[in-house]
Amino acid sequence: MEDNLQKTLNQIMSSTPNCTGVLFADKNGLCLGAKGISKDSAGIAAALSEQACHLEADANSPIICLQSGNKTCLIQKNAEITGMIYKTNSPR
Repeated sequence: MEDNLQKTLNQIMSSTPNCTGVLFADKNGLCLGAKGISKDSAGIAAALSEQACHLEADANSPIICLQSGNKTCLIQKNAEITGMIYKTNSPR
């Protein structure tokens, strides 16, 4: 499983434009894998995604988009796994 997880982390990092980091967390907020992001962010990502899912229980899992300065953080829960992607915004 670790090999597949590392392959997925590498694939997302290389195929997502301006991606600076990727993280996967389990339903308890424990880091399953991270690249370019501190593993300490896993609990926060899982908690945010869990709370966002309570907003509309019947809807698909929402995507949380946090923006600050020239960075964007995308968080989404899919079944038991929460994913987080950090991107640097392109200058306009």
